[in-house]
Amino acid sequence: MNPFLVAFLFFASALGATLVGFLLRRKLPEHHVSEHSRGVIILSTKLVATMTALLLGLLVSSANDSLRSFGSDLEQMGARLATLDRLMKAYGPETREIRHTLREHTALSVLVIWPEERERMIRLKLPGSDSPPAAAREASARDVTDPVSSMTVTPFLPLIESKLLELEPQDGAQRWRQGECLRQLSILAEQHWLLVEKAQSTVPATLLVLLLAWLVILFTTFGLFAPRNSTVTTVLVLCAVSASAAVFVILEMNSVTSGLLKVSGEPLIRALSVMGG
Repeated sequence: MNPFLVAFLFFASALGATLVGFLLRRKLPEHHVSEHSRGVIILSTKLVATMTALLLGLLVSSANDSLRSFGSDLEQMGARLATLDRLMKAYGPETREIRHTLREHTALSVLVIWPEERERMIRLKLPGSDSPPAAAREASARDVTDPVSSMTVTPFLPLIESKLLELEPQDGAQRWRQGECLRQLSILAEQHWLLVEKAQSTVPATLLVLLLAWLVILFTTFGLFAPRNSTVTTVLVLCAVSASAAVFVILEMNSVTSGLLKVSGEPLIRALSVMGG
């Protein structure tokens, strides 16, 4: 669902409804727009306006909650990635290859969802490394167009799990760290799929259609009773722009991994800065 196209549809519909109201005013008999008729229509319009405002508020609040929830989950994932890396480092040199795999795929995930961080990631010098992550060099050579789809094909967590299970602890400390690494990895896998589900959530089309219908009713009424002059026309156009802008913001906030208001990848970048040391 393209936010720009949907917002433009709302804007065009509002303007079209206003023009229909202007035309209806000329064709309706005078008693249809008398003072008594106007009073009833205005009261009905207030009811529709109230419901429209409530629905807009509900959608904005829901979209904001989705954005904040995704950001919070991403912060938790970054913290767990850093914790897992520290645990594997404490286990011993046997986990060096596993840590390298975790670091590489974390870097690639950042570049898939946040391609604007590409140059920053290429310049990133991870602790203990003399060059940028290979994943960063690989992603810099190609463009990624579907971040959500890429999140659903991430086989590196099962790969890391199998490598951790292949470890042979030599004492109680290593045995505890192996178990703790597997526990953290299990939580990471759960958080990963939770993020995938949240990234794919959208605004219900039924609510958008209902909101559009109510706005059309409102702007038709505005055109029906509004005097025809440049000031009123300008105000109605600005109202149409405001309503479509609100819809655009709602859709943008629901697109947590794309668009102008997508969640920042800073938590994962911070985790990468301490991984691999």
